[in-house]
Amino acid sequence: MRILIFILVMLTCKTALSQIQVDRARLIKLLQEGKTGEVFKEANRLRDSVYGKCALVDYFIAKSLCMDKYYDRSGIWFDYILAKYPMDDGSLAFIRQEKNACQPGRPAPLAAGSTLLTSMTIPLPKTGAGVRGKIGKGGYIVEGCYENKALVSYDNMLPDEALAARIFNLDQPDTALAKLQSFLPAAYEAKVYKRFILVTLKDRSYNEANLESVAGSLDRAYNFYIQHYSLRPLNKFITVYLLPSQAALQAAAQEVHHIKIGNDALGYSILSDLSLLGIAEDDPSTIGTLYHELWHLVIRGDAGDIPAWLDEGIAGLYSNSYWENDVLLGNKTTWRLDDLRSKRLSEIGETVPSLEELLGYDWNNFYGGADKNLCMATVNYALSNYFMIYLQEQGVLQQLMQAVKNRRPPGIDSAANIQDITLLPAVTGKDVSALQTAFRAWFKKAYSFDPYDSPLTRTTAIMKFNFQQEQDSLKQILSNKRMQGRINIEQYNRYMNRITKIETGYTTAAKKIDEFNAQQRTQHPPANMNNMVAQQQMQQQQQTQSENKKVSRWRKKMNHAKADLMKLKEKINSDAF
Repeated sequence: MRILIFILVMLTCKTALSQIQVDRARLIKLLQEGKTGEVFKEANRLRDSVYGKCALVDYFIAKSLCMDKYYDRSGIWFDYILAKYPMDDGSLAFIRQEKNACQPGRPAPLAAGSTLLTSMTIPLPKTGAGVRGKIGKGGYIVEGCYENKALVSYDNMLPDEALAARIFNLDQPDTALAKLQSFLPAAYEAKVYKRFILVTLKDRSYNEANLESVAGSLDRAYNFYIQHYSLRPLNKFITVYLLPSQAALQAAAQEVHHIKIGNDALGYSILSDLSLLGIAEDDPSTIGTLYHELWHLVIRGDAGDIPAWLDEGIAGLYSNSYWENDVLLGNKTTWRLDDLRSKRLSEIGETVPSLEELLGYDWNNFYGGADKNLCMATVNYALSNYFMIYLQEQGVLQQLMQAVKNRRPPGIDSAANIQDITLLPAVTGKDVSALQTAFRAWFKKAYSFDPYDSPLTRTTAIMKFNFQQEQDSLKQILSNKRMQGRINIEQYNRYMNRITKIETGYTTAAKKIDEFNAQQRTQHPPANMNNMVAQQQMQQQQQTQSENKKVSRWRKKMNHAKADLMKLKEKINSDAF
């Protein structure tokens, strides 16, 4: 089965299409001078700009609040950044460090301005995001979600400044072409078509009519996105590289962006220079890959904080689509359907998350959590795709996107309306429980099976308890509660300490069992024993029986820790919390 993975390179806003300029050095200097009010005002102004909703701008809001000792509001903003933006490990660590340092009684100076300048350059998961199923941005085909291979390397990627220099207004076609020709190898040629610059290989026999058709299809999709979802239009050219093969795509990635991609890439997009690269010029059906990439570039003008399930769900919807008059509609059945079948779920050892779980995922959890569980991510992409198909049939996608765009920044009035789980009841008329029931019934009727009814879901999932995943999920739920304003910082810290205590008990017992098992492997007696050795063996067996009792106690401690974690999760999820 083919597996497609897309890659999206997102920046923190420093060079967000030259439509928003974030002078990080100046804002850092203002913070160091104690001029937090100026920083707060400037960051909020930037946030209202096109491409202004991004991790970097929100960081300056959170930091200015912290330095003014608005610890609760600052904490909510830091939680919002962690929940709403895809970031690499370095940026995640930096934001968590800043959040932990923002506590009453602690000094709140600007923590290493140079760290901010370097560690938040490209806040995206540089994990090689290889996931079973067509996922993410920019296509990788791999044969199994457990494969651990580098699908993309950003080690030598061009800096933001160099990429931003390739962006030009629509009234600068000659300047834009001259810039492209200044760095493109001689094998490429570029032409302007409407709002797109199409780059192709000279040795390919491209028909002018075919190129115009591709540009026309992309322009039609662009206008649909803008009008259908009431997005602010871009006044910049979008550069589209049309390649004839995967080898050509690999070469272009190296020559254009200085990144290395895997052997089976189908396409990718980079926000920093507004570019799309894809294998799409021979087969008209592959225009869907470019529709997918185009969505990711356009939506971030108004909703840089769009949740993963919605962003990837809609991108997947339009990558398998058709036109009905001037409306682009996702196909009701796509190849992702197989990733939700019980056979496939059993093969990869995964279950389908509930809608409540899916809506609670931050980008990191959506991509498979701290251990980059690509099998889990594949299921998340498939479920998001089919949930969008369901919402499309309900006719609520436009209202949902409007709600995402219009939600107020956290900590201004009430933070409750920033949570993804609160968006859907307002546009569907159903709470999450009722929506889950309706979606499940719709799915079963439409596809003749229930993705939530599989042997793994019913029994194996109980044996497959992943303490780390459950703990991460609980921490996310707790952060969501805090962002909703339902708990204060003291309550948050108290429950986080409780989680840490449970984790300590679990990991201590698990370590004891591992040590015992390791010891047992080194104490197997030889097969040809004499009587003396046999006697020693009996003594060892008696000792082993005693040790087995200890193992049994340790396993009970592990089970108690699991039970405690589940009870705490139920308490946190309860209305009384």
